[in-house]
Amino acid sequence: MARQECVEIADSIFWVGSDLSDGLQCNPYLILDDGEDVLLDPGSVLDFEAVYNNIVSITNLEKIKYVVLSHQDPDLCSSMPLFERRGLKAKIVTHWRSSVLQKYYGIKSEFYHVNENGYQLVLNSGRTFKFIHTPYLHFPGSIVTYDQENKVLFSSDLFEIGRAHV
Repeated sequence: MARQECVEIADSIFWVGSDLSDGLQCNPYLILDDGEDVLLDPGSVLDFEAVYNNIVSITNLEKIKYVVLSHQDPDLCSSMPLFERRGLKAKIVTHWRSSVLQKYYGIKSEFYHVNENGYQLVLNSGRTFKFIHTPYLHFPGSIVTYDQENKVLFSSDLFEIGRAHV
């Protein structure tokens, strides 16, 4: 798979994904915030090398403190154990209903359940992420993430449109 370049979509927010040949696009995002970086939906095991290389071209894994997993599907989060094996030590930010299934991938990191934390995460800088529960739009534990600082909504794969196959 050819490596794709990272794209800065807003100040300190990067798309670090890839486009697989089977028509699925991996859409992880990396938010840099003064050494308390946040990774959103890191992708599948099939995307791991491309996403990993994109991430380490921007930051060190040690700076990533949180990984948001919007839901349990393998195209969004099955790569987490591979990141952990490469040294990622971060809290997994997700809804408890999704974490029940995410654990089956072998994720060892500590979970931060948004439903037990007021559906928000506040970084040391004061940057606040709001999480919106979208139980009927994909899975009972699905969430989307809103970055209040940059006014960006990370919709997971909620509005994903696949390529047409001829």
